[in-house]
Amino acid sequence: MVDSDLARHRRSSTGRPDSDPASAPPRTPRARRAIRLNTTDPPASTAGFRLLHASRGVVGGRPRRLLLMSHAFAPSRIVGALRWSRMVDLLASAGYMLDVVSVAPAASSVIEQSMLDALPPGTRIFTVPEPVPGPWNRMLAALVQARRRSVAWSQPATASPQARSGATAPERPQRISLARSVRRALIFLAHDEAEVRWAEAAAVAVRRHLDLGAYRAIVSSGPPHYVHVMAGALARGSGRPHVADLRDPWARWSWLGEEYASFLFLTTRIPREASVVANAALVTTTSDRQSDALRRAYPKQAAHVHTVLNGTDDAPLPPPTDDGVFRISFAGLLYLDRDPTVLFRAIRGFLDTTGTTPAQVRVEFMGDVELIGERPVRDIANAAGIGPWLTLTPSRPRAEAMLLLARSHVLINFAERLQETIAAKIFEYVRFPAWILLIGPDDSATHDLLRGSHALSAAPDDAQAMQRHLESTYASWRKSGRPRPITELLPLSRTVQARRLAELLDRLFAPAT
Repeated sequence: MVDSDLARHRRSSTGRPDSDPASAPPRTPRARRAIRLNTTDPPASTAGFRLLHASRGVVGGRPRRLLLMSHAFAPSRIVGALRWSRMVDLLASAGYMLDVVSVAPAASSVIEQSMLDALPPGTRIFTVPEPVPGPWNRMLAALVQARRRSVAWSQPATASPQARSGATAPERPQRISLARSVRRALIFLAHDEAEVRWAEAAAVAVRRHLDLGAYRAIVSSGPPHYVHVMAGALARGSGRPHVADLRDPWARWSWLGEEYASFLFLTTRIPREASVVANAALVTTTSDRQSDALRRAYPKQAAHVHTVLNGTDDAPLPPPTDDGVFRISFAGLLYLDRDPTVLFRAIRGFLDTTGTTPAQVRVEFMGDVELIGERPVRDIANAAGIGPWLTLTPSRPRAEAMLLLARSHVLINFAERLQETIAAKIFEYVRFPAWILLIGPDDSATHDLLRGSHALSAAPDDAQAMQRHLESTYASWRKSGRPRPITELLPLSRTVQARRLAELLDRLFAPAT
């Protein structure tokens, strides 16, 4: 199980649009300059476009077919794939059927057939491969190799001693060196190039191989967000409404990581977002804070912006298991703003206070958890003195991730610095009889969602608060056992959210009166 999408789509794509209307960028001059930033290669090839899966079975009634363009979809396990992979079945019961265009699974990846088998009859998945890396990515790769020989390049530009220890330092004005500015720009261009090139190749493939007249609407889901630009162009060219699903903020962030902290971020992404929102018939987001930010930015389109949470699923869970070992677990991806250093210090204090051994307490991390930046997580644990207590497991099939959550007593969520986002893993965590420890700012959409539950919270630099929470949960477990799942306390069902999305689509397609 992997965390939020923001840093997950760093892949490469090739090609730029040909003369198809579906490939045309928005028409404003400013948007055109920004959007055509990475078009330096020959037209995209669609040779790799193929039908990956077609669900069999009887399709009742006269379903309304939608075209969904999303970099992530089943059989991918990343959270961006789960939103629509789960939503499609619920939408089918409301009379909607999906064709999906997503990225082709890597040759080395294991396809989880169970995810495909769960899709409703009539669902078709078409894939477009990742094209070869573009020039910005090739340049970045070369410099990454060079930086290993340079101390100046190897340190994150924003990593003060406090930041490297996991503490949150107050914001201070900093001189931005030319080298740092160039580095930021190159990182942004490489990341941007990756999403632009795949989305453009996907749009060309759709135009050439699919009948857009067969769809009631063109739906796009991101990040990566450039797919909204191309889906919007396809919608305009075919006279179909465009539905843009923004799983994470696009251009209006409350915090920018080093990979985005470039002047190019605003000058490139804001024109794209503005054009898409202005032309979309419906814009959905995954939190009220994100919707509110878009309504403030685009008041004329405020009535078209709605929140559709991710929500929890009703799929069977493995039963909780207790073998006398207290388990503190994390499942997902460790981004640079999710440094576990302070947590590990808190765990060391908890172990000292309780006198527990590795046979009594385990710390289990599963997913992309071997490194934080360029530092091995194992080294951080050893430095904190919890190495013998820690187990690091690479990404595993979803069933194994569920088993980890089922045997855990405290589930760690490193809350993103983005106040507008809710980590999709939260909707997995809340289904289990375990305490959730939110590590991050308490002014966030995640805290809004879990307010009124037994979720615990600590600031990223507050080791004492983390230690107190661990001590109290350990004592409660030994005395009374596990807590109730938060889903028994709060209404968080994905079924409710799918019903809301279906109602929004019904309203979109209703005859004008």
